Amino acid sequence: MDDQRRKSVFTQGSATTTRYYLGDYEEVYKPDGTIQKIHYLSGGSMMLQQGATKSLYYGYHDYQGSLIAWTNQSGTVVERRAYDPWGRHRNPQNWTEVDYTSPSQLNNRGYTGHEHLDAFQIINMNGRVYDPLTAQFFSPDPHIQAPDNWLNYNRYAYCLNNPLIYTDPDGEWIAVVIGAVVGAYLGATATNNWEWRPGRWKNSASTWAGAILGGVVGAVGGAYLFGPGGAFAGGAPCESVNRIKYE
Repeated sequence: MDDQRRKSVFTQGSATTTRYYLGDYEEVYKPDGTIQKIHYLSGGSMMLQQGATKSLYYGYHDYQGSLIAWTNQSGTVVERRAYDPWGRHRNPQNWTEVDYTSPSQLNNRGYTGHEHLDAFQIINMNGRVYDPLTAQFFSPDPHIQAPDNWLNYNRYAYCLNNPLIYTDPDGEWIAVVIGAVVGAYLGATATNNWEWRPGRWKNSASTWAGAILGGVVGAVGGAYLFGPGGAFAGGAPCESVNRIKYE
């Protein structure tokens, strides 16, 4: 397989849960033989099908995109979530930290919208796996994003140790930003006869077009090279009594 999270298999003792991923759709085969189908819809809502029963739920998120509540079609809150600043589960009633084994009967998304692997108390951020207890990734960021910031030299750290300001969409968040900035600069430079000083660029449509095109190309290149599954993406396997495997 291509290791792009098309399928995960979680084994706990003799019980196995298999989950298939296809964009905004997931299909979960549970140990008791039931099948759960999850359709993530626009606006943060979700269509959940269990057997022949379909239910529509509306999701509520905080400013970081973390899921904090589900309501049904009648507006009744059916489930609440809470997290500490680093993403660890908290009791939504009194905010005490808890070690949930299975906090949700609806889905496993939570902190900044990422997938929680609650049997291990960790979070799958696509590019890398993150431990909210230690506030560290299991594998290093494959590159130093900001050499002038000493915090960035801890390549296992989460968002420069500042989770209240930043989020990490894929475990390697800065690659797209750097690629876009460099690409925009090179694009504008190319349309100005390779004049490297921005103060001498023409304020023209061609300059802006070159910058925009270069930014798009740079962002795509950054994601391709350093994003999940990219040529320079980081990653390391781990073993446990309980096992989960992505394909």
